[in-house]
Parts: sequence; C-alpha cells; structure tokens
Amino acid sequence: MQNATGSGAAAKSGDLDNTYRTVVADLAGLAERIHASLELVERAIVGEMSAGKEDIGADVVVLDDVTPGYVRASTALQACGASLGLALHLLQEPMIMGAVGAAAMGDTRDARSPGHA
Repeated sequence: MQNATGSGAAAKSGDLDNTYRTVVADLAGLAERIHASLELVERAIVGEMSAGKEDIGADVVVLDDVTPGYVRASTALQACGASLGLALHLLQEPMIMGAVGAAAMGDTRDARSPGHA
C-alpha cells in the first residue's frame, strides 16, 4: 500500500529486492547443504568399502546391499545440486543482463537487483 508521501514505489522496489536476495540466499544455502550431504554419502561409501575389505576372509562371500543405496542417494543429490545450480543461474542471469544492458545504455543506476531496473 502506498503511503501519503508517495514513496510507495520505492518501498515496493525495496521489498522486491529483499525478496530476491532471500530467495537467492535460500537456494544457495540448499546447494551448500546438498554438497555437505554428498560428502557424507561419499565418506559412507568409502567406509563401507574399506570395512568390507577388512572383514573378508578367504572363504567368506560378502553381499553388499548398503553401497547401492548410497550410490543411488549420491546420484539423486547430484541431480538436486545441478537443478539448484541451474535455478540460481536463471535467477542471476536477468540481473547480469540488466547490468550489462544498463552499462551499454550509459545508465548509472544499480541494475544488479530487480528493484533498480
């Protein structure tokens, strides 16, 4: 809602900028969390493989039903990470294009955020 001084557009612009930054920060945080989870899964796979090698005797057969689950989880996490990376790229692309376009037009305003177009 616009206030009596007529600065409603500036407030709305600031809200859009804040929303944009919140979304980007949230997606970046998710990407970092996925990366950390991938590292945990990779360590678990290495741990399973090394533990399995130590326990194997000459006449013992080991059926490894844990590692395939880790591998599937790793694949799913990699896909999620790639999708989040794409989402971040798509969110940032218009901002980059806006900055390049503004610079080409000689515009000195800050074109890096949606509230400053």
